[in-house]
Amino acid sequence: MNKWSIYQVIVVITLIVGAVIFEQLDVDLHYQMGDSMGMVTSQLLVMTGFLFISGLMCLFFLFQTKKSQTFLQHPAWKKMLPIIFAWFTISFIAFIFAFQNDSLTEFVDYRVSFYALLFYFTFLWQLLLITGVHKFADATTSAERQIEYSYLVNLALMVLLFFFV
Repeated sequence: MNKWSIYQVIVVITLIVGAVIFEQLDVDLHYQMGDSMGMVTSQLLVMTGFLFISGLMCLFFLFQTKKSQTFLQHPAWKKMLPIIFAWFTISFIAFIFAFQNDSLTEFVDYRVSFYALLFYFTFLWQLLLITGVHKFADATTSAERQIEYSYLVNLALMVLLFFFV
């Protein structure tokens, strides 16, 4: 196991420890209708947590580029955007349909399954952004730079979402 694989394991452990810490904080993400500060605080907390998780996912992919020089180099990566988009869309629709069933509602009540679903969809979202940046990036742009750009796109989308919603 090389050092980049060890770093990837550390990223996964950090995701798990972060979920445990967030769970131990017992933060109430709900807000009262008249409490405008609570709304801003909960939005900032959710977006900061999402950016933290996305950042760790980007680190995971960055370490993969260090581990494998061929990551994002195969010609199939240029065609991955519609595939990953379809995978993300089907997963999201399946999640919504499954959530209509009471068994998934009970399943998500267990916090471990909630965090597993959160990490799964964040992973897919970050992979979608990476493939989007890769598809439209210049051929001379390195894989590391593409992953960094995908995180910046994610950050820009979160800022826009915060100010327009």
